[in-house]
Amino acid sequence: MNQKVLNLKRLRSYEISGHRKIRRAFRIPGYDNDILFLTTDNISAGDVPFDVVPGKGKLLNETSNAWKEILEKSGVTPTDFVTGNEEVIARVYGCTEVAAELKGRLLIAKKALVVPLECIVRDRFDGSLFKMYAKAEAQSGYYLGRWYPESMTKGKQLLVPAYTPSTKAETGHDINIDYNRTIPILEKFIGDNNICGWTAENLAQSIRAHSLSVFMTGKNLLALRKIELHDSKFEFGLVPVADNDNQVVNYQLCLVDEVLTGDSSRMFEPKEKKHYDKQYVRDHLEDHNWNGHSRFCLPESVKTELIERYDLIKDFVKYINNYALVF
Repeated sequence: MNQKVLNLKRLRSYEISGHRKIRRAFRIPGYDNDILFLTTDNISAGDVPFDVVPGKGKLLNETSNAWKEILEKSGVTPTDFVTGNEEVIARVYGCTEVAAELKGRLLIAKKALVVPLECIVRDRFDGSLFKMYAKAEAQSGYYLGRWYPESMTKGKQLLVPAYTPSTKAETGHDINIDYNRTIPILEKFIGDNNICGWTAENLAQSIRAHSLSVFMTGKNLLALRKIELHDSKFEFGLVPVADNDNQVVNYQLCLVDEVLTGDSSRMFEPKEKKHYDKQYVRDHLEDHNWNGHSRFCLPESVKTELIERYDLIKDFVKYINNYALVF
């Protein structure tokens, strides 16, 4: 029997143009409402890809897919997840199997109009929020739409999680904004895409509510493993809903992109004082004075340790999804 294998060379003719740091997108022949994503092994810091960590893409994809299934089953939020089944994926491209180089790294998702916001939720006074505060010499005042007093310390737990969105830059760095500044961005997004059924205010409120719900779900489940979720970044999209005549009558808000992975979140184990996220790599880059824009080769020991940390999170989330969660 002649085995036709789906490999990267075969996929390239379906690739959708546009630079992506970690994931590549492909059209699916005959499926206009779906899209195929391939999660690469690239690693980035400060929005700049600088090296490759073999095996990382598989761990990110499997972790994110498992979270999406949990969130769908528990009714927390709709997501763009369709399937990660490789037999199905191979078949829609007219192939009998998936090449080893792609195994575990593929996802069929609903095609969505991606909202141009990075939706960040923070449970700790850290990251860019703390940097803004420190730059102002720890003065009391409003930072990203919320008031903080003097003498806030780095890493301090917030009374309630803070929703601190940012712009979603195609090039360069994202810019932190507060909730009110998301409204004109969403007004333009709705107008440019002729979106029906939503106002900018309603969309902004829904995105904030869904971001906080997803964050709290992740926080509570990771706490079962004694791991603290300090912050996480989410992305959302609008999926068209058609009537019987195939006319778009509304749009459903869905969680898209990767979810609650070590690349998009800070996850910390306080007993061992250990990060199960990319902060481990960021600290290494800082120790070696990386300039923030050039290539940087991570030592094999750092890559191996990162994979071990990401793998622990993946195994735990898949366990929760498969066995431990009662819906």
